[in-house]
Amino acid sequence: MRYSISFKIAALVLLLGQFSGPALGSVVKSAGRSPTPDIAENTHLNAGVMTKYASKYASKQSRVWQCNRLIEVVNQGQVISQNITGTDAATMEKLARDLLGLSQRIGNVGLRDVRLQGYRNRFVRIYNSLSTAASQVGGALRALDQIPSTPAGVEQAQRLQQQVQQASQIGDRAAQQEDILVREVNNYCGG
Repeated sequence: MRYSISFKIAALVLLLGQFSGPALGSVVKSAGRSPTPDIAENTHLNAGVMTKYASKYASKQSRVWQCNRLIEVVNQGQVISQNITGTDAATMEKLARDLLGLSQRIGNVGLRDVRLQGYRNRFVRIYNSLSTAASQVGGALRALDQIPSTPAGVEQAQRLQQQVQQASQIGDRAAQQEDILVREVNNYCGG
């Protein structure tokens, strides 16, 4: 019974990733016990099994850690959207720059999990689309401010209005894709 307690402690240390000391046999021996060969062999066999479980645990932790890293950066988009204070050209252009920066930060998140890499790449595309749409809206609004009040100016304003509508549609599609992607990431990272 004492061996199993020592083994459980050693296994716990392995699971927590803090085992960097002597081999498992030394842990059992240092507890003041001299295992018989049968027990030592069983301890070695169990250590292999525990290493397998520790590896699975570390992999799960690694995935959780990677999920948290990705989610932390993606959630910065909420801060950006909450800081929008207007719909003028300058605000839209700043939004475009902020979204592009966010897209780059998301792209720089180092991930080993292949599925998370796919999610990251989709977020990058979505925020690039949102940035492009915001930039187009900002450019159109800036151009609208400079249109003369002439028949040609009215035509130009109508073209700019169409550009804004197209950019808004791109933004709407990107936002819908983002909603779907957020659900997928939450399901994958939560499960």
